[in-house]
Amino acid sequence: MKWLSPLSSAIDGVIGVFKRKQEQKANAEQAKAKLKQTKLAGEHEVTLTDAEGEALLSQGLESSWKDEYVTVLITSPYALLIIGTISLAVFDDSRMLDAAAMTISNLQNAGVDIDFLFKAVVLSAIGLKVWRGK
Repeated sequence: MKWLSPLSSAIDGVIGVFKRKQEQKANAEQAKAKLKQTKLAGEHEVTLTDAEGEALLSQGLESSWKDEYVTVLITSPYALLIIGTISLAVFDDSRMLDAAAMTISNLQNAGVDIDFLFKAVVLSAIGLKVWRGK
């Protein structure tokens, strides 16, 4: 019966993702209704909740390639480290590993907090907001 616990956790995770998608869809519909009502009333301002605003933004960005581009750009030094390590282990060639280490070192010397950017991109990909205020 030990196998039921991981299976139950996986099922709960899938259900949670489905519920969040449904909530986001409902929030987007509420926001669209508020926007339409505001437009019909001739008003110039609309008040949306954070969830409604995020739902509208996320729907607008679904077909955007920018998030993927940023993700690839920010994670590439770490991917090069992994590929360089494999290259060193398999082919006894350290050039790619040296280049990746030099890239990360140069970014850090230039004042770029690559660790923060990496964490922010990864957490953003799974839907968490790192820098959002309370």
